[in-house]
Amino acid sequence: MCPRSLLPLLCFLLLPPALNGQDLDSLRTIWSNKNAPDSLRSKASFDHALALEGQGKYDSALVMANRSLMHAVHGARKKEKAAAFKLIANILADQGKYAEARTATRHSYALWAQLGDKTRMADNEITMGYTYILQGAYPLGLEHNLKALDLYTAAKDSAGISHAENNLGALYTMLKDDENALLHMENALAIMTARKDPRIANVLSGIAKSQENKGEHRKAINGYIECLRMFEAAGNTDGAARIWNALSSPYLALGNADSALIAADRCLQLSTRPYQVAQANLNAARAAKALGKWSDALRYAQLAEQATQGSDALDFRATSFQELSMIHAHLGQHAKALDEYQTYVLLNDSVRNDDKTKEITRLEMTHTFDQEQLADSLANDAEKQRMTLENEARVSKEKNRRNVLLFSGIGLLGLAGGLYSRLLHTRRSRAAIQKEKDISEGLLLNILPAEVAEELKQKGYADAQHFDTATILFTDFKGFTQASEKLTPRELVEELNVCFKAFDDIITQRGIEKIKTIGDAYMCAGGLPDPKTSSPIAVVHAALEMQAFMEQRKMERDALGEPAFEMRLGIHTGPVVAGIVGVKKFQYDIWGDTVNTASRMESSGEVGHVNISESTYELVKDAPEFFFKSRGKVQAKGKGEMEMFFVTVHS
Repeated sequence: MCPRSLLPLLCFLLLPPALNGQDLDSLRTIWSNKNAPDSLRSKASFDHALALEGQGKYDSALVMANRSLMHAVHGARKKEKAAAFKLIANILADQGKYAEARTATRHSYALWAQLGDKTRMADNEITMGYTYILQGAYPLGLEHNLKALDLYTAAKDSAGISHAENNLGALYTMLKDDENALLHMENALAIMTARKDPRIANVLSGIAKSQENKGEHRKAINGYIECLRMFEAAGNTDGAARIWNALSSPYLALGNADSALIAADRCLQLSTRPYQVAQANLNAARAAKALGKWSDALRYAQLAEQATQGSDALDFRATSFQELSMIHAHLGQHAKALDEYQTYVLLNDSVRNDDKTKEITRLEMTHTFDQEQLADSLANDAEKQRMTLENEARVSKEKNRRNVLLFSGIGLLGLAGGLYSRLLHTRRSRAAIQKEKDISEGLLLNILPAEVAEELKQKGYADAQHFDTATILFTDFKGFTQASEKLTPRELVEELNVCFKAFDDIITQRGIEKIKTIGDAYMCAGGLPDPKTSSPIAVVHAALEMQAFMEQRKMERDALGEPAFEMRLGIHTGPVVAGIVGVKKFQYDIWGDTVNTASRMESSGEVGHVNISESTYELVKDAPEFFFKSRGKVQAKGKGEMEMFFVTVHS
């Protein structure tokens, strides 16, 4: 699990100053001008997204960052694409969507690698490490920060070197390696002092954390307060929020629960980042418990759990349920306490299993490589043996001509036998490797479109593509939480598998590409990677078949007295960017405002219906088999009012 006092140690890039209304209006004028060059529109969208991120408006920032990416892709500008992907990664990390953030980061890294920019590659390694750390995966966080340090060093980037050194010091502190922690912190401190770098406060907070670990809580508090003054003087609200959060722990350790609660509340006033909100609420819950304010403790713990909903921060989420369980147990609500403890155990197991999966993937890749090396080695050995034996036969012939036939026969027989044995061995090895490759090929085609998989094998990477028209389908189960309370974890997973397997069969028959599942949500897209494979009409047909399956499944489950899922489903059509990133756990993904709008179609829909946007309606309205019911303008979160339609099949 992630130690809750880790975050103040990490050195993050300072957010840009917030733009005023006039500046934002100027940017809006540029990116909304369809006659402006793509490069200018991309830059304006990028700057607007940065400003919105700095204001904590993450949904809006993500829309603008995706718009910047679209213009960069359309203009074939690799640097702007790389920067846009990195910004998208930062925003997703702010929202607690760490897996999605890593996907965008890998794409940015691949583009900067093609351009040979080691500093930007290192920046992406820092972001990768950051997302792993926030999920408690310290070894992976350490690995990426070490890579970042090497890249910054190769680029002779002193600011970057100090950044990586400080993060490594923080990580080694968490790993209880005080010697390495001190070494890296001293390196960072020396560089930042020479550069007069305002991020030096992060290093000093790391030293304060070391003092806290040693039980020197008063020294730690003094160190944190000094860092707080530095952040506030620099106008760094995010840094100040992290230090207020850090102060809560040593105050509580000294028995000063009032100050601990004040510090946590101060963080909550300053921060909108989900992980900070969750962490601060957990600190506040513990302080409230120490003060005997159990109703307040319950409220804070519930807010911590709410902050982690929809994010990848399973460790924070698990701890929230652990805290809720203890509070409800104290309040005598034992049924709730038991349910929450079971959820805590399930989430905690998920965190550990995720780490195991990563390690298995690494071992499998190493095994495949070793097998290929073995086959090459066997082939080389056979060739060397053949040459050696032939040479010995020639020498023997020259020494004793009278026995040439005898010795040649013996030599050739021995050679033939040895080579035949070695050849069989080599063939068996190659056959085994081919089988492994066939399995790998099948797995690759199972997670990537065939065209993308082929490009990946040929080039080692696949370029992102812009699609003017793609139709995105989202589903989500209503009552999932209630059903999960009535099912064992195994039964819950089995029921999800039945539904998702049926969805897979439906979309495969219609040439639609599955993108991913996120918990109990399912996402697929028509019109990519080959626009000819599926149409908006095909996607609507698939949606109706999915709803029909869910209705039939509910009837079957109801008859057996078992809980069943009901489903909302939404569809939207528009432009997207699609591609894959990374070199290990490949994932084909899509980006763009179209994706966000499709998600809003789902959340604004109703159970049992297929809810489509106006843009999709315009493309399918002439299909004679469909019947449409206009819903008028419906309020969609983050989008305002949008025209929506329910679609059914004529009976």
